[in-house]
Amino acid sequence: MPEMGGINLYNAIREKYPDVKIILMSGYAQQLNKSQLPLEKLSWLKKPFTIEKLTRTLHNAIKSQS
Repeated sequence: MPEMGGINLYNAIREKYPDVKIILMSGYAQQLNKSQLPLEKLSWLKKPFTIEKLTRTLHNAIKSQS
């Protein structure tokens, strides 16, 4: 994203919507500083991913919300 990095976007969303579930998708997941993110509050999808992996991740996020 040219205007904002993933961590800044995560923080902006979390500040405005603290209960929203976040699924982070990245082709460069190993380059992110994961120590700046509360891993228990988000899910990761490393690109490329299968439709099955996306479906499972979405299902788990929805299920954990209820």
